[in-house]
Amino acid sequence: MERESGRKLKAVRADNGGEYRGQFEEYCRSKGIRLEFTVPKTPELNGLAERMNQTIMERFWIMLAHAKLPKTFWAEALSTATYVINRSPSVPFDGDTPQKVWSGKEVSYRHLKVFGCLAYVHVAKDRRGNLDPKTRPCIFLRYGDDEFGYRVWDMVHKKVFRSRDIIFMEDKTFAEWESEKKIMNSDEGRTHLAKSRLTLEEPAGYGEETEPVEEVEEAEIGTNQDPESDSDEEQIVEPVVEGQRRRYPLRERRDPRRFPCRACAADR
Repeated sequence: MERESGRKLKAVRADNGGEYRGQFEEYCRSKGIRLEFTVPKTPELNGLAERMNQTIMERFWIMLAHAKLPKTFWAEALSTATYVINRSPSVPFDGDTPQKVWSGKEVSYRHLKVFGCLAYVHVAKDRRGNLDPKTRPCIFLRYGDDEFGYRVWDMVHKKVFRSRDIIFMEDKTFAEWESEKKIMNSDEGRTHLAKSRLTLEEPAGYGEETEPVEEVEEAEIGTNQDPESDSDEEQIVEPVVEGQRRRYPLRERRDPRRFPCRACAADR
């Protein structure tokens, strides 16, 4: 604090906990730091710190419940909760964030992720074979204050490591991913997957019963009747004048029996 702020620490106010006695008390006396202890059994004298402790406790317990993680991850959840609180708007600072007031720099929120979400971490080439997968499913735990990258928990090898090449699935927890994996590996999941693939591969209208088409007798084509006309009325054909091209009605088509081509007529 002295190196970051450039000011000397003068006093520390705390309760009568054992962690503030012994070596810590001797260290403060050697550095000229005054220790102020509250009256026993009166936490209201240190109400500001106690209220913040309650806020942190409530937040990190909710984070553990949402991520469906055991209590052994309480330290990681506690660190993430305080990290977010220091970057959240505060009433005593008129809506400003404690991190900005302390450092004097703007706070970025682009790197924030959901605690306990599923994260696919890239596996380096020297740690995998040619046939091994390039990613590894892990659990996102917290950010690195003094270290770069994100801290994740590898469920397979049971260890925590840092990485920056991560794809986050913030809408899914690791427990949900494991349950879906078990369902898909079961017989019911395989049957459902086979049905979904069959539905995608079948063309539209496949397997539907169609009405039988009634056979229609082919009508005799008359001299002045359009073969594709729906009406039985005769169509009037305009007379042909010598030296003038023959004109046909819009719906009338050339009938090869009536109007053969010139080559066929020459052959005949």
